[in-house]
Amino acid sequence: MSRSRFVFIGIICVLIACILVAGCSDTSESSTVTPEQTLATVTTSSGPLYSAGDIVKNPKTTSNIALLIISYNSGADTYERAYIYPNSDGSWGYRINSDTETASRSVTEKVYTEKVTHTTVSSIPTSAPTVATTTVTTVKTTTTTASSATMQPKITSIDPDNGYTGTTISITDLHGNNFVSGATVTLVKSGETNISASSVSVASATQITCTLVIPSNTSVGNWDIVVTNPSGLYHKYQNGFTVRESDTTTTTTTTTTTTSSGTTTISSVSPSTVNTYGADLYQSFTIIGSSFPTNGYAKLTKSGSNAITSSSYYLSSTTTLQTFFNIPAGSNGSWDLLILNSDGTTAATLTNAVTIS
Repeated sequence: MSRSRFVFIGIICVLIACILVAGCSDTSESSTVTPEQTLATVTTSSGPLYSAGDIVKNPKTTSNIALLIISYNSGADTYERAYIYPNSDGSWGYRINSDTETASRSVTEKVYTEKVTHTTVSSIPTSAPTVATTTVTTVKTTTTTASSATMQPKITSIDPDNGYTGTTISITDLHGNNFVSGATVTLVKSGETNISASSVSVASATQITCTLVIPSNTSVGNWDIVVTNPSGLYHKYQNGFTVRESDTTTTTTTTTTTTSSGTTTISSVSPSTVNTYGADLYQSFTIIGSSFPTNGYAKLTKSGSNAITSSSYYLSSTTTLQTFFNIPAGSNGSWDLLILNSDGTTAATLTNAVTIS
């Protein structure tokens, strides 16, 4: 009997020990905290500024073309975008085709900082407006003339591209596309009275001839050319025509010499490389040299391309000047820089001065 009691007590002790051990084990597990429980991972992202349907522009350009955001790819951090054009009433708008392009978010948001409005991508037409045609038959030939209902004109060049105050200029070749009978031609400049051309003749869809009568009190400098079709659609060719001061123009102000006092030279231009990022770029340049003409202007020229005339010309000294160019999109390549006197004669040239990409 005594032995059974000892066995029973022994079993009791073993059970108590097991319970104590189990309790200690539970407490240890519940008080152990893993690194995953103590550390929280926080992911932040600024995210894209624009979404599908946003219409954005580069505020530094006066171009009437904008970008339509088609979509955003978060994996590649890129926008799919397309060019969009305003309607004749100023509303947005239409695309001339269904082409799109892909660009990085950082570049797009850096250049196109102005959000104009928002629309739905599907509401924007993705093809050029339909053009109705009529056939005109004569004894010798048959021609097809495009209707002016939906055609938007585009100017590519003008000859001559300058004239003097107080004179009449015969424009022999205003070149471009989609010109139709009844189109008007106008010279415009901010803060100045428009100059409407007379004797406007649409020789073809690509050529207009007309006459410009330049009043003697016209502001000298660069003027924009505007061709407007009867439909109201128009195109503005910026800084396409230069008005120069005539030697016979009578003024009440004291004039300064229009040529340099010595041999004009160009030693450097800054920046020497610019990028348009697929849109018109209004860019300033600092030019270092000697004996710059006081009333001159500058041009960028490249073989096979229309010259780009400066929109402003500020002479800090005879050795330093600041000039601005409105560079059209797609003007890629190396361009020569010309400094010209007010009479159009070349004072100095620096070849391959500016690279546009």
